[in-house]
Amino acid sequence: MVGLTATNALSEVFEITSYRDGEMKMLQFKNGIKTIDTIQPVRDKNKHGLLVGFKPSSLYLGKSTLDVEDFELWLTKLIFMQKPSIKINFTYRPSGREQTVEKVYQNKTGIGGFLDKLVPEANYLKTPIVLSGHTIIMEKDIPIISENNEVNLIDMERDIDLKVVINFKPDAQETIKYSFCNDIENIEHGEHSNAALNAIVTFFKKKVKEENRKEEIEITNNDILFGLAFMVSMNTNYSTGLFTSQTKHKMDNRDFYEPIRRVTLNALEEYFKLSENKKTLSRVIAFIK
Repeated sequence: MVGLTATNALSEVFEITSYRDGEMKMLQFKNGIKTIDTIQPVRDKNKHGLLVGFKPSSLYLGKSTLDVEDFELWLTKLIFMQKPSIKINFTYRPSGREQTVEKVYQNKTGIGGFLDKLVPEANYLKTPIVLSGHTIIMEKDIPIISENNEVNLIDMERDIDLKVVINFKPDAQETIKYSFCNDIENIEHGEHSNAALNAIVTFFKKKVKEENRKEEIEITNNDILFGLAFMVSMNTNYSTGLFTSQTKHKMDNRDFYEPIRRVTLNALEEYFKLSENKKTLSRVIAFIK
């Protein structure tokens, strides 16, 4: 997704309306020029939220339409990154029709339901493996303005919260991957995806060899990667240099690779230490062999 500035520049009408603390603030732009900037009180003091609306500019984009199916797919993916209490109400009116269509998106299964919904054929494991972990990374040379208006560069600790979901699709000759950073899908994946995959391959290779100590068994990366379906979702307050471009298609900061690989490995170790997950490990080993 491109930023608000670019969206505004390419819109005939662009509006942002915010409800908070008993007030409504609205900004409206027409062809990039601000036409409304107002704050008004609202009766419902509990009303809270943000509305963003735009109409694509025919001057720059010609006759353009928004694909509802693509938008619904985006909402389907996005909702799995949210808490169960969050609801997304989607209302639209199909072209040429008077009646509107209303849909509600809510995550009732947790992030583990992502693959069940998006890749239902990846059902080798009855219940997907869901991993989570947290670590700290140091962000260097952050510009901070002092009281004297001097710019100082400091190092600051940043958080990484990671979730990984794993299942397998029988007979597949590929790896099915979904990658997200701060709820934004990275369709070209990146360092978080590479790191998690490396950890998955390393862990299961080791477990297959431990299970077959008396046999000479050679496990290749593809034995694990072919048929693997996984998604990785990383959230961080790291402020600069996460993505390769404005479209955020790829998370390309190499500093994240080793921390995420380590967190994923640790999470796998902890997951399969639990007695209730021993059968799942045996089933994964059988799939790989």
